[in-house]
Amino acid sequence: THRIVPIVADRAVDSSFGTGAVKVTPAHDVTDFEIGERHHLPHISVIDKFGKMTAEAGNDFQGLSVTEARGLVLQLLQEANVLDHEEQITHSVAYCSRSNTVIEPLLSKQWFMKTKPMAANALAAIKQGKTKVVPARFTKVLVNWLTNIRDWNISRQLWWGHRIPIWYCIACDEPTASILEPRAKCKKCGNKAFRQDDGTLDTWFSSGLWTFSTLGWPKKTRDLARFHPTSVLGTGWDILFFWVARMMMLSTYLLKEVPFKTVYLHGLVLNAEGKKMSKSKGTGVDPLIMIDKYGTDALRLSLIVGTTSGLDFRLTEAKIAGQRNFCNKLWNVSRYVLSQPAPTQKAAKASSLADHWILGRLNEVTRTVSHHLDQFQFSLAVETLQQFLWNDFADWYVEIQKVEKNTALLHHVLRQYLILLHPFAPFITEAIWTAMGEKKLLMIELWPTIKKPNASDVRMIGDFKQFQLLITGLRNLKLRGNDNKPLEMATTVKGSELITQLTNVTFGKTTGQDVVIAGTTITVAHEVATKFTTWRERERAQLTTYVSNKQRLADNEKAPAQVRAQAKTELTLAKQRIAEL
Repeated sequence: THRIVPIVADRAVDSSFGTGAVKVTPAHDVTDFEIGERHHLPHISVIDKFGKMTAEAGNDFQGLSVTEARGLVLQLLQEANVLDHEEQITHSVAYCSRSNTVIEPLLSKQWFMKTKPMAANALAAIKQGKTKVVPARFTKVLVNWLTNIRDWNISRQLWWGHRIPIWYCIACDEPTASILEPRAKCKKCGNKAFRQDDGTLDTWFSSGLWTFSTLGWPKKTRDLARFHPTSVLGTGWDILFFWVARMMMLSTYLLKEVPFKTVYLHGLVLNAEGKKMSKSKGTGVDPLIMIDKYGTDALRLSLIVGTTSGLDFRLTEAKIAGQRNFCNKLWNVSRYVLSQPAPTQKAAKASSLADHWILGRLNEVTRTVSHHLDQFQFSLAVETLQQFLWNDFADWYVEIQKVEKNTALLHHVLRQYLILLHPFAPFITEAIWTAMGEKKLLMIELWPTIKKPNASDVRMIGDFKQFQLLITGLRNLKLRGNDNKPLEMATTVKGSELITQLTNVTFGKTTGQDVVIAGTTITVAHEVATKFTTWRERERAQLTTYVSNKQRLADNEKAPAQVRAQAKTELTLAKQRIAEL
C-alpha cells in the first residue's frame, strides 16, 4: 500500500501461532474492529460491496477481486525477496450457506438503538418479581445479558421485512425519523423531495413488539387492556436474549408494563444423533411424516414425555411409536368402557373396595397432575396420567369390572381421565369424549375439582394395595412355583371369584405346605411352596443389593441431577418390587 503501518501489541493475537505478528484490518474483521477500537486505528475499507479492491488497497490492487489480490500479494512478496517460506494451515473460514462463497465482513452505515435505558426497565421488572423465568437458573443468564448489553443494530439489508421508517433529503442527504407529510420540508436545506431508507428492521425488533402490536397498539384497544400482559410465554432457551429480552425491553419502555408474567423455556429438539434439527441440512424429523405414520397425539406426547424444561432432548421415531402404543391402549380401554352402557340417570357411586380405591386414585392423580401443571412440569404430569391408565385403570379396575360391575363409575372415571389428558393429547380424547355421547366439546370442559381425602378414603386405598400385593404374589406363586400350570390352593381369604378371575388360581381343600403372601396364609403342594420360596428369597437378596447401590447414587450430591433423578425412580420401583415379594 506504500503507507507507514503502525505496530501495536494486543492480547487478541496469539504470539505462539505462525510468526506471532498479523495484519489488522478493522474494517473487515470483527476481532480486528475491536483491536482497532482499543488502539484508535483508522477504519480503512479495502474491499467494496462487489468484492473488488478499492483505491485504499493501492494502485497495484484496485479493481481486483479478493482472490486475485491475494495472489498478487504473494507474487509481490516473492519479487521483493522478503518471503521466508509458506505453510499450509487449516483454519475456520465463514461461508454463506446459500451462495457457498466466503463471507467478507464490511463496514456499512446502520441504525442503532440505545438499549441501556430500556434494559434498565426490564432488569427492574425481573428484580421486582413481575416476570419470572422457568427454570429459574436462566434468570441469571437473562440478567447478565441485560446488564452487559450493547447498543442494538436494528437495520438489516434484506428484501423482506418492515421497512426502516427513516427518510433522507434527496438534496443534502439529511435523515429524519418523522413520518413525512406531502408538504414537509427538509429542516436543513428546505428541500421537499425525500427517499426512504432501503433497509428493513431487524426481525427481532419486529418480533419484540409482538405481545402488544397484535392487540391494536398504539391504540388503547379493549383487547390490549384485557390481554396484556400475557400470562405465560413458552419458547426455546436459545432465544432468551434474541426474543424474550427484546420483548421485555420494548414493552416496559413503550407500555410501562411487563409483556408476560412467566417465561417457560423448553429445550431444543435434537435428532437421534444429538444434532440440532435443520431442514436445510437434512438432520430433522419431518413431523408430517410422523403424524401420518403414528398420529398427531403420539407426536405431541413424544415431545413432552421424558423432557425437562431448559434441557435439550433427542426425538426418535421409536419414541413416537411408543407413544402411539399408549394411544392405542387408551383407545382399546375406551372401547371396552363404551361397550358397557352406563345408566343414564344413575349417579356414579362406589359400592365395593375396588370402587373406593379407583376414586381415591383418580383424586390423587388429579391433584398430582394439577400440581405438575402449576409447576410447569409437563413430563411428570403426562407420566402420572400414563401410569394411571396402564397400572391402575386398565390392569386392575377394568379387569375387576368383569366380576364386580359398576358401569356408571366406570364411565365416570374414563370421563374425568379424558379431561386430565386432553391438554396433551387433544385429538384422541376429543374423539372418545364425543363417542361417549357428550354434547359439549371436551376442550371447554371445566377442570375436575380436587377432593380432600378423609380417613376412610386413605384406609380403603391401603386395603386395596394390600389386595394388589396378594394378587401379585399369587401370580408369582403360579408362575415360579408351578411353571404357570393350573394351580389349586386353600385359604380363608374372601372374594374367591374375583381372585380366580385375576390370577387363574382356584380354591380347594389342598394339603401341603403353608406360604405367607401379603400377610395371608396360602396352602399349596410341597413342591410348589419349595420352588416359590427359593425363588422369592433369591430375588429379594438381589433386589436388596440393588437398592443399596441405587440409594448411594441417589444420595450422591456430586452426581449430575439427571443421574440422581433416574436413580431415585429406579429405587422406587425396586422397593415396590420388594414389597410385592
